[in-house]
Amino acid sequence: MNRRRNFAIPLLLAALLMSANLLLAEDGHEPININITVNNVTPGLAVQPIKDGATVPPGNYVQVTVTPKRNADCAGSLLVTALGIPGVAPSVIARSYLFTVGPNNKPTSTSSFVTESIQVYTMNDGSKNKYKISASCHGVSKNAFGFDTFEFDVSY
Repeated sequence: MNRRRNFAIPLLLAALLMSANLLLAEDGHEPININITVNNVTPGLAVQPIKDGATVPPGNYVQVTVTPKRNADCAGSLLVTALGIPGVAPSVIARSYLFTVGPNNKPTSTSSFVTESIQVYTMNDGSKNKYKISASCHGVSKNAFGFDTFEFDVSY
């Protein structure tokens, strides 16, 4: 009985350490977590954050920001798509960007990537349009990848 207890504690500790390691990159660095935020920046209106899944009036302007959740160096891409035809998967690339962020990325040394203003529209027939945003960021360390997504509708 004592022999079983003597093995149980080290086994339990080993299992806990292995579980913790699954949450970290192989070299001990945390994976990069990124966050997409979107603001309504329509001229003449106060800047307002847009919630994921919200509806924005057509003709408004939005601005997308990608930020690593910790001060990490990474290079990535951001893609904004919209429906091209009602009932069809997002088929129009509204904007695409490549970016670098982080304290060691020269010459900018910026902690976030911010797009220019993007005007959003309904479908040609005036029906609701769906915009989808995705971003990925690749860090320096092994397994240092980050991904995030965001969606909003454009409708009257």
